[in-house]
Amino acid sequence: MSQFKDLRNIIDGMIMNLGIENQLLATKAIQYWPSVVGSKIANSTTADSVKNGKLIIITKNDAWRNELNFHKQKLIKKLNTKIGKDVITDMIIR
Repeated sequence: MSQFKDLRNIIDGMIMNLGIENQLLATKAIQYWPSVVGSKIANSTTADSVKNGKLIIITKNDAWRNELNFHKQKLIKKLNTKIGKDVITDMIIR
């Protein structure tokens, strides 16, 4: 068990030294998207990627794009809360 803790500490240190912690955390937004927005929205959208703190969302149609734009700030806050750190700064909805 101690070996795993030591390995975890080494990996965490490398992540911090490389400065990629926020990038790794931001990718969790893609993973968490369905649970944050619910199945109805998740079935009509795809969390595609994260670039410079901006989550790229692909929608099936303009109606969903408009709806998500209306709730963008609330969704960003919910995602960051689930991630545990403010790493998503904006959403680009296409």
